[in-house]
Amino acid sequence: MLSELIWQSVDEAGFEHVRIDDGHPDWAAYDSMFVREHDGQVRRGGYTLIVDRAWRTLELRIMVEQAPGSMAALHLLASGDGTWTDADGNAVPDLDGCIDVDIQWSPLTNTLPIQRLNPGNREEEIRVAYVSLPDLTVRPMKQVYSRIDSTTVRYQSETRDFQPDVIVDPEGIVVDYPGLFRRIWPE
Repeated sequence: MLSELIWQSVDEAGFEHVRIDDGHPDWAAYDSMFVREHDGQVRRGGYTLIVDRAWRTLELRIMVEQAPGSMAALHLLASGDGTWTDADGNAVPDLDGCIDVDIQWSPLTNTLPIQRLNPGNREEEIRVAYVSLPDLTVRPMKQVYSRIDSTTVRYQSETRDFQPDVIVDPEGIVVDYPGLFRRIWPE
């Protein structure tokens, strides 16, 4: 597994840097820092995402600048089987059945369901906990991933009106998300 990744946003000015800690036998941690233009101003933030060896979300801690100098945070825990709680242990029933998290400004989170796709032309509809930025609202969202070939996966939004063919490297990590992100390290 690569230890560091950098993506450049192509729809707005921005970058994401992810450092990977893959040394634990049961889980991996992804520490992200991002800077992004939003509504004519720069926003920055970061997250730590813990996933199990089946690429299922176990924990998300995220902070984002909602206005210049004003940070907000969100902490969610997941069982890996679709059950979610907040940081205080309160159930979040709206997210029941969501195995993955999808963070709006992060191409890394599209890697999670892609890792579970079998080789060949397989289509899978999933529910994700979609985190909107910079407001940090979370809602369930249906998404469809279809493996086109070994390096191409078609993503379809809930409404199926957005269908880019995402290019991945041999490890299944996003390289090019047309119109949104392009990996610049490693190329």
